[in-house]
Amino acid sequence: MRLSADLDEGVVRALGLKAHPTGFSIEHVLKDATLVEDETGQHYADPTIVALEVTPDVALAADGRPTGYDAMLSELRTPASVTSAQAKIQLRRTPGVKAQTLREDVEAVVAEADGETQDWYAEARTWERQNPYVLGFSAELGLKAADVDALFIAAAKIAA
Repeated sequence: MRLSADLDEGVVRALGLKAHPTGFSIEHVLKDATLVEDETGQHYADPTIVALEVTPDVALAADGRPTGYDAMLSELRTPASVTSAQAKIQLRRTPGVKAQTLREDVEAVVAEADGETQDWYAEARTWERQNPYVLGFSAELGLKAADVDALFIAAAKIAA
């Protein structure tokens, strides 16, 4: 099966291996190489990938991309963890659901929670994306998984 070369090859590989754990491969379909001259005057062949040939086939969504492509792309790009400082700064930068900032919303949830949750919020040095406390805050505030992924992606870019 041929897929667009515009797709993220890592995502296609992850989906293929998930569907076919005992064997999946990707080959590059190349356009005839064009002769390119680099800055030193050297010439070399520069083939262009025009498609990805996958074996065996993967299920496709209506848009022609492999089923689950967007979710896998998000999963592969979402950091597994961020520092507590990164998380709290990003929460402060994000508009709140009920309060002015998402940090205020989370802190309101924490204030009403049990002692262990309060200890975790105050003392954790790392926030893991799949941590039960993170999942609990998200559910309590009605955040979707994609919203939390976006928060982790943005938080990871903060120097902390």
